[in-house]
Amino acid sequence: GEHVLIPYAEMTGGQVFFPSAMAGLDRFFDELSEVLRTQYLLGFAPGPGAARDDFRTIEVRVKGGGYVVRHRKGYYPQPLP
Repeated sequence: GEHVLIPYAEMTGGQVFFPSAMAGLDRFFDELSEVLRTQYLLGFAPGPGAARDDFRTIEVRVKGGGYVVRHRKGYYPQPLP
């Protein structure tokens, strides 16, 4: 069951942690703390383009090396009210 979470995490830009027993919890919280301390939030306003039903892909690139970029792969535009 837990491996079902991996594709969802990848699609949404998340990360899956699998802490083991009590010894693994300390390491889990250390890793989680590192992830939360080193993240950025980017936003954008999409321009006109494809039809409302089309999936719009998001690409994030970073100059330099040694970075791990996690982001959602795209989105479906919300219908107008």
